Amino acid sequence: METTTKKQALQNFADNFGLEVNDYLSNDRRKKQKYFLTKNGTSISPKLDYNGINHFLLGMLAAEKNKPEYIDFEKELLKCKK
Repeated sequence: METTTKKQALQNFADNFGLEVNDYLSNDRRKKQKYFLTKNGTSISPKLDYNGINHFLLGMLAAEKNKPEYIDFEKELLKCKK
C-alpha cells in the first residue's frame, strides 16, 4: 500500500475518535514510515508503524465499546439521604 493511502486509511479510522494522524519524520530511509496520533495538539500515542497505529485504534474502539457507565456518586449519595 502506498504511504499516502496508508495515512488516509488511518485518518479515516481516527476521525471516529476526533484524532489526527501525523507523520513522524525520520532521516533514515531504510526504516518504515512511522505515525503518531494527536488530539487537540497533544500526542496520545507513541510513534508506531501502520500496523501499530491500526492496532492502537482498534484498542481504542474496543475500550469505547466496553466503557462502563458513569455513576455520579455525589448525586446517588444525596438521593439516599432524602
